Amino acid sequence: MQATLASEPISSDWFNVADTSQVYRQSDTRTGPSVDIFNFTGNFVWVKGYIQIEEGSVTAIQYNH
Repeated sequence: MQATLASEPISSDWFNVADTSQVYRQSDTRTGPSVDIFNFTGNFVWVKGYIQIEEGSVTAIQYNH
């Protein structure tokens, strides 16, 4: 996850959210897509999912607050 404190952020305003902890992982592809759930806490103006992968794809990022 990345976040910013800027109300109208530019690319250099974003930072990686520290202390993001993984709480769940389902990786048995026979039962459907892999699922990873992470928790983080903070006071941010904006947050976004950010991922760098070399293989595979991301179907969705869901965010609940």
